[in-house]
Amino acid sequence: MPARRRHRVSSGARAITSPSLMVKDLPRIRRSVDVADARELAEVLLDPDRQDPVVVLSTQQFTGDEGVDVEDLASMLGEDVTLWIVPNGPFTMALADLLPPRTQVFSDALRVYPAHLGWLDDPYQSPLHLLRTPADIRTSIELVLRDVEECLSLTRWGKHKEQTGGMVTTAVRSGLVGAFLAEGSRAVIALDDGGRALIRQESLVPEVPTSWLLSPGQRVSGVFDPATNELRCALLGASGVAAHYPDGSLALGLVTSMSASRADIMLFPGAAFPLTVADVSTNDMDTLEDLLTLGEVLIVRIDRDAGRLRLTMLDVDDDERVVPPPVLVAGGTPWLEYGRNLPSASEARTQETDTAGAGAGVPTSVGSDRGTALRDTQIALEAARAEIGILREERLQLRRDPLNSPTIRTQADADSQLLAGLEDELIRAERYNQQLQGQIKDLNDKLSGLRRKLRSSRSDSGKTSASPAFLTAAAQLEHDLYLAWVERIPATEKATHPLGRYRLGQEFVPSLALLASDKRRKALKAVVDLLSAFDGPLQARDPHPLRVSSAGDSPTVMRAGGAESCWRLSVEQGAEAARRLHYWRCADGLIELSRVVVHEDFRP
Repeated sequence: MPARRRHRVSSGARAITSPSLMVKDLPRIRRSVDVADARELAEVLLDPDRQDPVVVLSTQQFTGDEGVDVEDLASMLGEDVTLWIVPNGPFTMALADLLPPRTQVFSDALRVYPAHLGWLDDPYQSPLHLLRTPADIRTSIELVLRDVEECLSLTRWGKHKEQTGGMVTTAVRSGLVGAFLAEGSRAVIALDDGGRALIRQESLVPEVPTSWLLSPGQRVSGVFDPATNELRCALLGASGVAAHYPDGSLALGLVTSMSASRADIMLFPGAAFPLTVADVSTNDMDTLEDLLTLGEVLIVRIDRDAGRLRLTMLDVDDDERVVPPPVLVAGGTPWLEYGRNLPSASEARTQETDTAGAGAGVPTSVGSDRGTALRDTQIALEAARAEIGILREERLQLRRDPLNSPTIRTQADADSQLLAGLEDELIRAERYNQQLQGQIKDLNDKLSGLRRKLRSSRSDSGKTSASPAFLTAAAQLEHDLYLAWVERIPATEKATHPLGRYRLGQEFVPSLALLASDKRRKALKAVVDLLSAFDGPLQARDPHPLRVSSAGDSPTVMRAGGAESCWRLSVEQGAEAARRLHYWRCADGLIELSRVVVHEDFRP
């Protein structure tokens, strides 16, 4: 076989391939050449109690500087995955005899075996990635990393369901969701038999309030525990991050932890992914603590970098279509909602004080006099409640005592008056406490809004030229459109989504000149999606023919004797006077950009 050159990746990440089978004693790497080891590998793959995926690399003639860099692959797979390197030939034939048909490895190939055993009946759940040429290596490794990521996310979700009692099989009772208590951490269920039960946050999805998952009037089922009066509901299975969120799509994520340079964003309960400051801002002076809030629900873009899922907030607009988050309880609501954030530290402490076991929120810093006043008020409330409890008990004892004298009864009456006064003070203090909570919530909402605006200004900087760099507006537009394409299309997609051929209509440049800078930037993004055929984002813009009239069956606007049709797609959504892009599909295959118009303008 002729020698094969080393295949390297020029994506800025570590090279996926380099020296091949010189395997060191790295953790989670197992190299086997003995045919007897095939039985051990088969036992590992068929073990129903296996918790983590296994990747098997079979090799045939890749030697020296050829093939897969197994050390690099192992580091990308991570510590939760075992990598087996086996030789093609007697070993793979022995392994094939021990596995179901179409689930073996052979030749130069990679295969991911999920922890679940669904692949035994459906081999397509464990696809084989053949490495016929060095050019196949990068693509196959990207697919393997994606397969592994899906396996791990499903495994984490399965463990989460077991830990929270999600597997319901017997003693099922049903009812309707009524009120929510304790800041949404408890749901009151009216059971069909007339009884009452509670669904608790910590037994469902501890990360978020129960009110985020259920809706009033919803029918739920679960196992009822009479000792705790609790109904434990089943959680739905997860389809996996890649299956639910296509590459390039927008998703909602929950900020679960944060430092100056990195935050963890949860897309599914139990499945969080890193977000760095470079993914949020182009300003070197920024930190994530300036831009994000713990417990905030934000919009992120799903990107793939060499098979790895990557999150970014650059080039994200609040009015773009977001893929709805998954529903976690049958008949419930998506578990995340934009603008609905977890409570701050002060709010969480109040909830814990008012209701035992209500479930804490994610801490943030409030840093205001109102926070101090709220803590002082809570301490005073607790002291008042304790004193009232003591007085109530003393009053009951006095009234039950058969030997009490008129003097004692007079003292009891005086204590009753004191108790009534303290209860009035407690009511006033609790009202003040609620006012402070509301003020702190408003301040945190305003802070989150200001941080969103700051993120937007940071991510937008540098996307187009600050001042004209060309003598004509058309030349400047072509330059800015190219920069928008560079920013919009991920590095791994640029080869398959180049900026297509186009021409500028007479009114296109003047229509852009009428737009504010933010709307012009959105228009350029829409043009990039159109010209590069960036499928996911383009379909979200709902491209459709422009009709002669508003009637649904009216003919499409045409020209050139019917050879060219006019089309329309969304530049922005959910905004006042939302903009639309009009363009022509020309007979010579080019796109002619016609105009950027407001929604109500139907002229071509």
